[in-house]
Amino acid sequence: MVALCAATKKVAGYSMYLAEHRRKADGYMALRWREIGTRKHLSWEEAHSRYAVLPTVLRQWYEQANAQAQEFNSQHLKLRGLVRELKLLSQQRKVPTFARPIPSRSGT
Repeated sequence: MVALCAATKKVAGYSMYLAEHRRKADGYMALRWREIGTRKHLSWEEAHSRYAVLPTVLRQWYEQANAQAQEFNSQHLKLRGLVRELKLLSQQRKVPTFARPIPSRSGT
């Protein structure tokens, strides 16, 4: 995700770039398009309308970057869901802390 963000900032004459958005509270992360100068967020549709008018090679590059960003966001959400499920499962297990009694020094 970080490498893709950096790559979008290296495009000559770029007017938008991918930015990481993180929530400190829960670790959620997503990639979103941002406009240069105003730092305004762009929807996927707005970003597409901007790069659709670019020369073919550059447009294809942006389309690939956009597809990768959407895939990364989707994978991140799936992995967060799996982590949440594993946490719930581990909290629901009723396994005793010790499988057998621990002998004391007094011999009992």
